[in-house]
Amino acid sequence: MNPVIQRASSLVFDSVQHKKKATAGRASGELYYGRRGTLTHFSLQQAMVELEGGAGCALYPCGTAAVSNAILSFVSAGDHILVTGSAYEPTQDFCRHILGKMNITTTWFDPLIGADIGDLIQDNTRVVMLESPGSITMEVQDIPAIVRAVRAKNPDIVIMLDNTWAAGILLKALDLGVDISLQAGTKYLIGHSDAMIGTAVANARCWDQLREQSYLMGQMVDADTAYMAERGLRTLGIRLKQHPASAIPVSSCSIG
Repeated sequence: MNPVIQRASSLVFDSVQHKKKATAGRASGELYYGRRGTLTHFSLQQAMVELEGGAGCALYPCGTAAVSNAILSFVSAGDHILVTGSAYEPTQDFCRHILGKMNITTTWFDPLIGADIGDLIQDNTRVVMLESPGSITMEVQDIPAIVRAVRAKNPDIVIMLDNTWAAGILLKALDLGVDISLQAGTKYLIGHSDAMIGTAVANARCWDQLREQSYLMGQMVDADTAYMAERGLRTLGIRLKQHPASAIPVSSCSIG
């Protein structure tokens, strides 16, 4: 019924052969070292992959860490990225203050740009960052049109989407051609405002690079938070259905 809460950093193996087996499978769910994950982490990652339909899920201490590390996993000095102007403020600050110091340039685009995004793609564009609905202003982007335009210009560009508002259940981003679906799981996955976590579910094309780059940057969450996030998934669908059921009558009263 419940995944074990496995708090561990170092692991002890029964033999050298077991250690070698774990080393060989360290990137594919084999118990190897605490930062690679424990059974608690693997259980949440598997659940997120099932929810969003990806090849793998990386875990982070918060949503901002998920966004920043996902972008960093696919850019180098001299690269260019496109980011929606409706992105979460910490995402914008990261692009300006951190990527800017690394000589990585950002072009901000109108969230309602649709297929015209193709006109903004440069030879050194490596990432397109979407967010739909957008933070605060709540624009809904034409994701299929954007994906088609980007792929027509350069199929190697990595398309990411901050999918926090839809929580991976109201929008299946990878089904629309997005490479990486990001969430501040602090919001809806956890669901009770008592823990922080970030997730990134990637397709097969991007998973290996995202996994290894995030590992090298030291990204992980503790086992207790991973357990709480997976527990939150049990009521995710019910909670998201109740949000509009409660909010629409309240907003109608406020307008009236």
